[in-house]
Amino acid sequence: MDTQTLSGIPWTAAEVRAGVTAMYSKVATTPTATFRFPVGPDLARKLGYPEELLQSLPPTAIESFTGVACPVLAANLSPGEVVLDLGSGAGLDALIAARQVGPSGRVVGVDLSEAMVIKARANAAAVGASTAEFRQGYAEALPAEADAFDAVIVNGLLNLAPDKPAVVREIFRVPRSGGRAQVAEIVTDGASPPVTMKSLEDWFR
Repeated sequence: MDTQTLSGIPWTAAEVRAGVTAMYSKVATTPTATFRFPVGPDLARKLGYPEELLQSLPPTAIESFTGVACPVLAANLSPGEVVLDLGSGAGLDALIAARQVGPSGRVVGVDLSEAMVIKARANAAAVGASTAEFRQGYAEALPAEADAFDAVIVNGLLNLAPDKPAVVREIFRVPRSGGRAQVAEIVTDGASPPVTMKSLEDWFR
């Protein structure tokens, strides 16, 4: 698929992934810039992240937040569980998950942007979240073993992925027997209106 154009889109999957990586690297390094989508603490509050929880985390973990809901609180995580945060960004959901699973649990965040991974690692170090680790990788080919997680959290990643079936296969591959996934995404009810994409910037609207 990387060498072919996507259905109805004049770019290859590799080109789309490169565009997504560049965009979210900019979100990591310059979160106060103007984007086509909301970014930061006001968005987190609007989506239901409790104020006291946000205040307890480093501002740098929240300033680059770009999720679409609050799946980490809906996942009902328990102490000792092993959690994958797919599309972990600057680490907001992963750090919350690390608190919920406690010292006997573990959280692995995966993001395609090296800048986001670096930022998430710094945020984890700032709060002493030694059970949270962050890896760079693509959602279509996760750097994670099969049958390794009790829960998978996904917050607004699927619409950005050029190969959505591959992402779904990976989400089903990595949980243990009896594991679960808490996926948040923006969807449409019924047929989508026609969209003309003139540049990769249009992928983010």
